[in-house]
Amino acid sequence: MTVPCGSEQSYRSSDWGTYFTTILCNEVGIGDVECGSTRVRLYPNPARSSVTVAGLEPGRRVTLVDIYGRTVVDFRAAATELTIDVSALNPGTYLVRAEGLPARKLLVTR
Repeated sequence: MTVPCGSEQSYRSSDWGTYFTTILCNEVGIGDVECGSTRVRLYPNPARSSVTVAGLEPGRRVTLVDIYGRTVVDFRAAATELTIDVSALNPGTYLVRAEGLPARKLLVTR
């Protein structure tokens, strides 16, 4: 069973722990992601024409991957914020990953 990060012990000690022997942390989510002192934000989400990845370290690689695992965008951040044009992408769910950090779900709408 996969649960939100930080809640694994609560699930293990609840009735869920009797049904599932393996309870794992889900690192993929929609909100902000923290790794040490780095806090990366993804907004707006859902996005129509562009999405901004903020809180980056310059030089960090940022990739956007479709549901088939294909990389559709690949950048190196030149500053602490990176704006990605998503207007040409098909509506749907994508993963945004800043190098070395957990991926975030991005919903592209029209």
